[in-house]
Amino acid sequence: WLWAWLGAVFTQSLEEAGNESTVISKSWNLAMDNCPDDTLGELFYETLFELAPNLRGVFCKPKQILSVKFVEMMATLVSFHNVVDSEHNEQLTWLGISHVAYGAKFSHTEVL
Repeated sequence: WLWAWLGAVFTQSLEEAGNESTVISKSWNLAMDNCPDDTLGELFYETLFELAPNLRGVFCKPKQILSVKFVEMMATLVSFHNVVDSEHNEQLTWLGISHVAYGAKFSHTEVL
């Protein structure tokens, strides 16, 4: 049931994002134009840990690796913003599964 729920949540998020696809693309492109990849990822984690210091222990990898992975993940999600098909749903489901394996919990999304 968990995987079906994750897939449904990601699909719903993509459908909702489709209504705002231009804003998503433009915002991401603006962020990438104004901030190098590694800096953007570092800013994300600095802000996250300021808002929720208890999450610091969830992230075991070096900050530089986390930062690169964050930017890669966001770029992938933005590239999917106006596409809803089984291949993209499968990739998003695996993204969710990997985050559950890392220890992500629904309560963590409140901070984001």
